[in-house]
Amino acid sequence: MRTNSTLFVARILLVLLAWLIAATATAQTPGSLTGTVRTSASAPIDYATITLHRAADSSVVKTEFSDAQGAFRFEGLSEGSYRVSAAQLGYVRHWSAPFTLPAGGKFCLLLRCKKAPLRS
Repeated sequence: MRTNSTLFVARILLVLLAWLIAATATAQTPGSLTGTVRTSASAPIDYATITLHRAADSSVVKTEFSDAQGAFRFEGLSEGSYRVSAAQLGYVRHWSAPFTLPAGGKFCLLLRCKKAPLRS
């Protein structure tokens, strides 16, 4: 009788442990965001400052720079709602619309910046 009870408890603990490991692995799966920043004429904007913000309050999460082809990437992101801003000398800062990144999700953006007016 004691052996059956011990075996039953061991099985229950094993099932709970497997469930806990699966839930933890799912919750910790990071997401990523990739994108490109371009001019209104579709030319890449190299080395622009790309900033990832929380959509709720615009607080800064991470900042990266676009490469020579205007591409950028953010990795290791937790699920949530975000916005992205792109800034470069000679261009008006561009803000993306808010978007939601699910756990482990991938999101791709195309940002288009307009030339800034010349000031005298």
